Amino acid sequence: MTDPQKPDPNAPWCPKCEGHTETEWVQAGDSGRNVHQCVSCGWTAFEVGKLKAKTSAAATNIFFLTLILFPILVVVGIVTGNWYGSLVGLVAVSFLALFIYHFTVRQPAKIRERWLVWAKERGWKEEKPKGK
Repeated sequence: MTDPQKPDPNAPWCPKCEGHTETEWVQAGDSGRNVHQCVSCGWTAFEVGKLKAKTSAAATNIFFLTLILFPILVVVGIVTGNWYGSLVGLVAVSFLALFIYHFTVRQPAKIRERWLVWAKERGWKEEKPKGK
């Protein structure tokens, strides 16, 4: 294991312990997905370097899901004459998009922000992408 206080975006980082702690792979609930779990406190540890790409993909998926569902619900309202049903559908899709956004984009972004503050306190400098 690397030094727990030396920032490494590719090593699992525990937000509760605020360090690169020892982790083990465990199954996350009934999802069948495996995650890093901190051995010290039991919280989920994250590989911060992977969070940025995941949140960008999730935001794109939410945008296109909403972009597709909104017109469908409007057309259904026009064809059936049932505007109340379409309005309820639009509100439901909006809440679903916000719910998905919170857990797939906002929450990982907050963890990444916390890690960046923690890493910069320890002298870590974010690498600039090549070609920019």
